[in-house]
Amino acid sequence: MKIMRKITTVLLVLSLAFAGSVPAFAASYSESAAQDTVMALGIMTGYSDGTRDLRLGKNLTRAQLAKMLSAASNFREGLSEKGLGYSLYKDVPGNHWAGEYIKLAIEQGWMSGYSDGSFKPDKTVKLEEACSALLKLLGYTTVTLSGSYPNAQLTKASQLGILDNVKAVKGENITRRDCMYMFCSALSAKTYSGQTYANLLGYTVSNGQVNYNAIVLDRMAGPFIAGKRDSLPADTVNVYLNGKLQTGSYALAENDVY
Repeated sequence: MKIMRKITTVLLVLSLAFAGSVPAFAASYSESAAQDTVMALGIMTGYSDGTRDLRLGKNLTRAQLAKMLSAASNFREGLSEKGLGYSLYKDVPGNHWAGEYIKLAIEQGWMSGYSDGSFKPDKTVKLEEACSALLKLLGYTTVTLSGSYPNAQLTKASQLGILDNVKAVKGENITRRDCMYMFCSALSAKTYSGQTYANLLGYTVSNGQVNYNAIVLDRMAGPFIAGKRDSLPADTVNVYLNGKLQTGSYALAENDVY
């Protein structure tokens, strides 16, 4: 005997989350909110075990910075960690995971190699070096900054809020946590041309903050079959059940299709 289970179809109409409907982190935002932002945008990702462990306490490397810069740019689509297939620098072989990111960072002038023909992908990054790269991403160059390196870069980064929540000081290596905060702040910073950087990337900004929930919802696809513990973010969607708009929160039942 076959047992037929009735499946209720739930149509979700994903709507843009306007200001106030989705909580945004404040100027001094939490670590979890910063993680949500960089992970939603692909600037930083978890590891193959599927956890949210970003190894934030480890020092940032030049290869990792190249990837983050690439993921936070308009060139982010189509890049991969498969390697270039040819040697970019004497210490960046064709199968190096960051080959495409390093190539882009060099081409765009965000970073540069060394005179001995190396890139030093595993070398740690100092605070002023990260500031210089991020400012270039935002359109600021040595010509547009007042003063000399590294004070000019550190001063401008501070003025733009990029150094908010950052623990490292001039001359010190930055951690992945520091860089996470720097990228979050840079997204909401003004470019040299006066525009909010996140808007140039096509992201929604509410009250000066990147709406990472809208990004996640925009990337949702379906249909999915609900499990026992699945739930809907009712504050960011409209739920239609059998063609009728549901009021209040809707608790998914197991085997609902959404």
